[in-house]
Amino acid sequence: MAAFPLRLGMVQGPRISWILAAVILTLAGSCLPLGQRAWAAPLLVLDSANQPIPGLYQRVLTKPGAQLMATAGDPDGRLVPNFSVYYVHERQERDDGEWLYLGPDRLRPPTAWMRADQTVPWNHLMSLTFNMNPDRAPVLFFEDKPSLEAMTFPDDRAQRAETLIQAYQASGAPPDSGLFFVEPRPVVDFNSSFYLMPVLNAQELRLRGVRRGQRLNMVEVAGLADPDTPPQAPTPEREPFRAGMVFVIDTTKSMQPYIDRAHQVVKDILSQVTNTEAGKRMSFGLVGYRDSLRDNPAIEYVAKTFYPLKREFDQTAFLSALGNMKAATASTTDFREDTMAGVQEALSQGNWRDFDARIVVVITDAPMRQGRNDALRSNDLDPATLARDQSSEVNTTAFFSFYLDTPAGRAHVDAARGSLGKLSTFGESQTNLMFELPDGDLEAYTNQIRLFNAKLFNLMDDAQGTQLNATPATPGEEAMVHGMDEVMRVMRLAWARRNSGEPVPKFFRAMALDFDPTDRSYRRSVEINVLLNKNQLNDLYQALGFIAEASADQIDNNTDSFITKVREVVAQAQSDPSNLDSLDPSASSVAAMRPEEIENLSDVLASYVGYLPYESPLLSLDPASLRNRGPTFYSDLILRLDGLRAMYKHYAEDLDRWVKLNPEASDAEKVYPVPLDLLP
Repeated sequence: MAAFPLRLGMVQGPRISWILAAVILTLAGSCLPLGQRAWAAPLLVLDSANQPIPGLYQRVLTKPGAQLMATAGDPDGRLVPNFSVYYVHERQERDDGEWLYLGPDRLRPPTAWMRADQTVPWNHLMSLTFNMNPDRAPVLFFEDKPSLEAMTFPDDRAQRAETLIQAYQASGAPPDSGLFFVEPRPVVDFNSSFYLMPVLNAQELRLRGVRRGQRLNMVEVAGLADPDTPPQAPTPEREPFRAGMVFVIDTTKSMQPYIDRAHQVVKDILSQVTNTEAGKRMSFGLVGYRDSLRDNPAIEYVAKTFYPLKREFDQTAFLSALGNMKAATASTTDFREDTMAGVQEALSQGNWRDFDARIVVVITDAPMRQGRNDALRSNDLDPATLARDQSSEVNTTAFFSFYLDTPAGRAHVDAARGSLGKLSTFGESQTNLMFELPDGDLEAYTNQIRLFNAKLFNLMDDAQGTQLNATPATPGEEAMVHGMDEVMRVMRLAWARRNSGEPVPKFFRAMALDFDPTDRSYRRSVEINVLLNKNQLNDLYQALGFIAEASADQIDNNTDSFITKVREVVAQAQSDPSNLDSLDPSASSVAAMRPEEIENLSDVLASYVGYLPYESPLLSLDPASLRNRGPTFYSDLILRLDGLRAMYKHYAEDLDRWVKLNPEASDAEKVYPVPLDLLP
């Protein structure tokens, strides 16, 4: 296959569109009345033994030019939008090839027929998004699997990949390399516009030198490519780069000196930038948090918004709110505070999508409450899981933490470092955004907050340009400046993507790696998402709840068979569905689960999870591996499961991210992009 010259900016001749597999779903239109006929439920996918897999339906993705016909064999029909998703209800072989009887909705009748060669199978609804780390190598796409393997498996793959990238960018794909094209920059921002880059197949790889548990995949994607160079559309006027930052401040009794200093420092900084361009493009919010009111109502609140994050920032009102923020006069139950309540309050601000840089700053002198065994926590958010989700392509939110290591809290330093460190780990680079102030030094704290705000404004000035250069650092400032540079570089790249226009491409298939082969640590180049509907998300939420409940009982009673306890938990839920913990009670499917047929944990999880191309830590836990496990194992398992369930609850409530893959489907067919790494 001939190589396609790729345009980086403006290059003459044929090219592959940078939207690549990304068709922005501007699906529109409505069904025309087509023939009526009796219908059956969609066909199920068959396993290797030709047995149907419960819950995994046959689905297809339409290619450009696909038409729906009233009956099989019709010569003409109605065009449908590219990359529309349909369920397959029936297959029919004819002299002119295979035909499919399709419907947009699992619970509604199929609508019409389509030639099978106008579709591509897409059963698992997996999709890719590009990692926004600007320092990674561009992704290489190959025509076929052997060509990709020829670059992947040799020990000198890093050099091979770099040579291919340089050759392609100079004069196109080298002859006989099998290289289809190389990812250009910038790309469409998944955070602001849902795009579809379907994964048709995926295979987990085993490479020498890769640590155990690090998942690397080879993927086949569907995409669209331009046949010719279209007329260049006018470049739209760029929206200015905007930053939103919410301070989440511990307002328990010990924090008053730090609250006072924060007020003074922020006031000074804002007064200096009030009329600057950077200052006009920044907004701030303010949240205070304390602890549970259960044992001590005198502390007044768990979490409270003092000033909401909004596009139109009122400096006077914000400073007034900060001045009114006071530490509690009553002491809390113990030294731990409900930090995640404050974080959740910050993330619930309704205007985050108005901003390109999204920053949460946590200031505290105490470790956070977390885990099921802490009865005073207000939510089940796990800091590591939340950071993984919020720094993904969907959200790109960074959590900076300033931890005041005071003498009074010296016994809790390790707990605080662990939880705040997990929360403040950003993106694929795993950049550490937690900063510790020994002895709770008030002057050092003042200098850190002043430096943080000043550097942020400097970076805002840089971000409006075409390059974001590293900010010079003085000794002792390197960690903070590096962290801010990394965060703003990623967020500026997303902003640049939003301001680039791309033409509509044609259908193609290509092979790629989901990691950077030039990086010795194998950091991700792309992220695999599974597009789950609300029923599927609810299934996972319930299943993890059953396993977590059985784990809690195992800690208390240490039974011989963990699987037996799981069966009992499921049976109890079925006997009294009113007590079942669901994301949506109307979507409950627990009644379909047969407790007596549960032999391992894979029988509790939805069937499609077991057929996804990843190694599930949970599915690997068979009865033998669960025997004789101690309380620490089950405590860690509960923490992980509760963190995942908290994320699934957030997904269910994140209404803006639910999309239809077919405009003719009902709302029940809306899907949400769940990162593969955040499945159980």
